[in-house]
Amino acid sequence: MEANRAPVFNHASFIWSAADILRGTFKQHQYGDVILPFTVLARLDAVLAPTKQAVLAAVDGFEAGERVPEAYLRRKAGHEYSFFNRSRHDLQSLQGDADNLEENLRDYVNAFSPNVRDIFEQYKIEDTIVDLARHDLLLQVLQHFAKVDLHPKAVSNEQMGHIFEELIRRFAEASNETAGEHFTPREVIELMVTLLVAGDQDLGKDHVVRSVYDPTAGTGGMLSVADDKIKAHNTTAQVNLLGQEITEDLALSEREPQGLDGLTEAGMAKVRERERSAKSEIVEKVNKYLGDLDVDDRYKVDKIESLLAEVAADDNLRAIAGANSRADFAHAPGLQMVTEDAVWQVEDSSNAVLKELQGMPWERLREMLLECGLYERLRYTV
Repeated sequence: MEANRAPVFNHASFIWSAADILRGTFKQHQYGDVILPFTVLARLDAVLAPTKQAVLAAVDGFEAGERVPEAYLRRKAGHEYSFFNRSRHDLQSLQGDADNLEENLRDYVNAFSPNVRDIFEQYKIEDTIVDLARHDLLLQVLQHFAKVDLHPKAVSNEQMGHIFEELIRRFAEASNETAGEHFTPREVIELMVTLLVAGDQDLGKDHVVRSVYDPTAGTGGMLSVADDKIKAHNTTAQVNLLGQEITEDLALSEREPQGLDGLTEAGMAKVRERERSAKSEIVEKVNKYLGDLDVDDRYKVDKIESLLAEVAADDNLRAIAGANSRADFAHAPGLQMVTEDAVWQVEDSSNAVLKELQGMPWERLREMLLECGLYERLRYTV
């Protein structure tokens, strides 16, 4: 544990030394407003580096602001993350054009996918960039953060969480605030999570799905520890992490938030049928989602049937469906990946149904497949 803390402390100390650049221009309590968002930026820049060029090639045909499906990036670029950046710049290349640094850095931040842009909007990073540029400090700050290696191979997710918490502690001290207002010590988190999972009698069941919700998520430490502890107890468990944070400058989880939809779905109706639905019922269900397409109903049904069969052939999903209720299965993290990979197996711009499915938001696609009997197929088809 002590060996693990040493690199954490060294990274945090180096990052916080950016205060030496800010001193005299910014007040002490403002240091965190610069250091925290730039730490996040440096981490994301390092995480995306290995697949950056492949992602740029893959998104070349998409319009600015157009949704780029995760499954498409997985298949085209080998990109496994739920976020990306479509700028050709990175923290290193930005330093090469000092005269246009402010504009280029703002463009770089705005080139992130919407889920990451939201984080930087909470940090008000564009205002920070303008302030740094006005005081001729932007290049110095950027060079400082470009020196630290925050790639996951050098700094694990757990270590990154510790680094961020140490930075928050220093930020709290500089602001004359109590650090406990901003984060919970890891020892306390470990105890709370242990108590949380200790009473779950079904946690050892194969492929069980559990949702963990933290209404004061902060840096996401509680969620990540819960995820690790549940999976250490049961390696086949599927964990859905949910969180929110009222303190905007801390609203960053170590792992991607999954959203808050579905928490009220525990009362969903029980399975009503095990047999395949009659053709007329399938047509009605499919047209609920694809009714606007000027395509023969039988063709639409055939395409959805093919997709259902493709997804239902996944052995891991079958095991998850067999071990969980329909409501829990709907939020199994693996379901989205398998489904979107199946949808994006073929690219055919002339296929109206396929094009509609590829552009459909995940929540609506999931709802359609479940309504058309995906859960029942996985659970009862041999």
